[in-house]
Amino acid sequence: MTDPYSDVYRHFTPWEGVVPAGYQAEFLGNVALIERFYPGNPTYIKKLAEQAREPGYRRTDMPRAYTPGYFETGAVLQAVLDARDSISMMELGAGMGPWTTKVARAAALRGIKNRFLVPVEAEPTRYEWLLDNLRINGVLPSEHAARRAVVFPSTQKDKEVLFPVGAPHFAGLGVGAFKEDTLYEYGDRKDQIVLEPAPVVSLRELLTLHPRQYDLIHMDIQGAELDVIKDAQDLITASIRHFCVETHSATIDAGLPPVFQALGWECRMSWGFWGSFEVDGQTVSARGFGGFQHWFNPALAAPPP
Repeated sequence: MTDPYSDVYRHFTPWEGVVPAGYQAEFLGNVALIERFYPGNPTYIKKLAEQAREPGYRRTDMPRAYTPGYFETGAVLQAVLDARDSISMMELGAGMGPWTTKVARAAALRGIKNRFLVPVEAEPTRYEWLLDNLRINGVLPSEHAARRAVVFPSTQKDKEVLFPVGAPHFAGLGVGAFKEDTLYEYGDRKDQIVLEPAPVVSLRELLTLHPRQYDLIHMDIQGAELDVIKDAQDLITASIRHFCVETHSATIDAGLPPVFQALGWECRMSWGFWGSFEVDGQTVSARGFGGFQHWFNPALAAPPP
């Protein structure tokens, strides 16, 4: 496979500027509060926090080439480049909205002023973090339709769905992640997880409630991806240009391609759950990152600029 995003990155320059105390800036200039990061590497997080005790001037770097994050970010930026005078996107399983703020910032850098963003997150504390992160990154309330909900197929709409709340730093939250109330321990963190009924929304409902053409859907919903996409497959070709899906099982890795291929979509990039892949002769390990698929809809190909 040849790197499909090398040309994409040529349109963006690493940001530099003053970052508020306690925040980390990414290469587009979007920022996030360090104390809310997933504590996957406590030593690294502590180092970042120490460096950010005071406001400071920062020079950011491009995503490191040939890593899973490089390719996933490239896919999202491709969707921004294909947009014209406006951009619309959804982030399903948003957490505190990292992909929403990336898109908002990238669109601003491209001179796109008309933005409509739909981030959806179920965990209540994370949802509050999401709203705060949108505000910090300059996304106005009129530019987004954030929603607190579990994303499930429409067949689950009227059923009680229990979602684990109380551990907003845990990156694996999803329906079924915990079977009962429990104490979750990670490093020096101890969070009491409680299963609580959560509102449910389907992709089908979102596309119907906010009808428009979406430049991008980014989905990371911890195992429900295939069912949710199948449930809305009769709507997505008319509504969505790029679809980025983080996958969480080999079953989903294998199940998504037949769905998209039957609709006439093209795969731009993919790797399997906890797998590896080769790009330009280099082996890239995605172990610990889950799987990923980037699908493009030729029926909504962007017109020439």
